[in-house]
Amino acid sequence: MSLDAKNSIKDGSASFVGFGSVLAGYFGISYMDSIGSMIIAGYIFFMAYTAFRESTLVLIDALKNPKLQEDIIKHIKDKYHVKVEDVLIRPLGHDFSAQIHIVLDPNITLDRVYEITNNIQNSIATEFKTGETLVIPKPL
Repeated sequence: MSLDAKNSIKDGSASFVGFGSVLAGYFGISYMDSIGSMIIAGYIFFMAYTAFRESTLVLIDALKNPKLQEDIIKHIKDKYHVKVEDVLIRPLGHDFSAQIHIVLDPNITLDRVYEITNNIQNSIATEFKTGETLVIPKPL
């Protein structure tokens, strides 16, 4: 959605640049047509790069949002005092999936591991509105 909005803005501004350069050429500034064409070409290359980058993220099933990853890590560390090894975020239609790798003490019981992972999973789903949350514990 964001890409489409940015693309519409670039298309509209490219139309104004094209119109302005043709109008300037009409009033005797002949080189403005070339300058306007270079600006429009820059718009086209920029939008092609952006579309390529976004398409690549969709194809590899990834989501580029480092702030969200940092927020999830901070939330888990502050609330549960657990070391977070990695947070992987994947798109799920309009929602997203979070796969969280945490590091726990190997001497705690399985019941305690289940309780910690279940609490973290429910907290992340509630706080960050994830469609699917998976917490994977690893020993220290």
